[in-house]
Amino acid sequence: MATLSQAAGPKARSLNELDEAGVVAATFPSLPLFAAANAVRNVLRLLKTNDTLAPCQEHLISLDDYYDVVGLKALLTREEAYDTAASALVQKRAAE
Repeated sequence: MATLSQAAGPKARSLNELDEAGVVAATFPSLPLFAAANAVRNVLRLLKTNDTLAPCQEHLISLDDYYDVVGLKALLTREEAYDTAASALVQKRAAE
């Protein structure tokens, strides 16, 4: 098992090199964070340079894809279940 973190400095290890070294699993905990920070910097630079959101649009995730990434649909379904259960409980208590 290997954990490669950009926080420890750049490491140009290929997945093939890790495999050859006998690594059967690897994690990259800071890779998404560093990639996201770079993307934020780049898109804000575009906004500042162009004074418009137009050139930024192609670099943005769609709203539906964002909801999938953050699991919003599942959370909304769970929240609706809680609302339904709470309503049923209130009705039951009111009938008592």
